[in-house]
Amino acid sequence: MKYVRFKKDNSCGYGLLEGEKVKAIEGDIFKDYSV
Repeated sequence: MKYVRFKKDNSCGYGLLEGEKVKAIEGDIFKDYSV
């Protein structure tokens, strides 16, 4: 698994790279964002 940084609404975070999508790690909540 690869960890990547993403930016959304002036906020930065870390997510897991899955195919063409990034799963944002937000506490216990996982959200999908397009790369």
